[in-house]
Amino acid sequence: MRKGAQLPALLGKVYMYQKNYAKAITTLLPVVTAIYAGTSLAIVPQTTTFPNGMKSSKDIIFSVQYLLGGIGESVNQNNRYRNQSGSNTITLPQALFETGDNRKALVAPTGNGARPGKFNGTQVNNETSMDMPVIRCADVLLLYAEALNETSYGNTEAFKAVNAIRTNAGLTILTAVTTADQAAFRTAVYKERRLELALECDRWFDIVRTGQMPVIYPLVPAFRRLFPIPQLEIQNINDKTGWQNNGY
Repeated sequence: MRKGAQLPALLGKVYMYQKNYAKAITTLLPVVTAIYAGTSLAIVPQTTTFPNGMKSSKDIIFSVQYLLGGIGESVNQNNRYRNQSGSNTITLPQALFETGDNRKALVAPTGNGARPGKFNGTQVNNETSMDMPVIRCADVLLLYAEALNETSYGNTEAFKAVNAIRTNAGLTILTAVTTADQAAFRTAVYKERRLELALECDRWFDIVRTGQMPVIYPLVPAFRRLFPIPQLEIQNINDKTGWQNNGY
């Protein structure tokens, strides 16, 4: 974990949820600068980070860390998207990936009992010590590009940020010709987030915060954008009225 970058990166993500794009840009800028410098932070091919390089990868800013060794700080490999039912656990359409995208194989559909390559870390006695990423440099650059575009389309720094991700994945860059307006750029960034951060527990929250839920999940009631407050927590409050989210 890179301590100097953790708070700005996480705060920047919070500001994106609040749609405070100007503040997100200012907060993320020092982290973006450090990523481009490549000294302590950097984007690297996902195959370098996943599945066994998360403890040392410069792409990782903050992660949930696990250890092997019988000290109770590892994680059962079945928790890492392992297929236990015989049906594919990976539903990300492979057609979404462009030709030559080096991220594609890491999230390919798996057979019975298998985990996707992204989380197919080394295991000992059915336990793995591979970490779970919370925020990566790639995530920061895509948030930065998104915030810049929402502030004003055509910012060269927005193109630089998203193209750093695409180049890292082995793809051609986006230009004002291929993404000719704000809406096109927004769609492109959303897609890059979907592919770059696949299986990293970001997708649902991206769908909710960007207002895509009614389109992607038209049959899901709007109140389910929020999780219910655990009843156990409500029980700890003297006046229990008004604490539960609407709909639950």
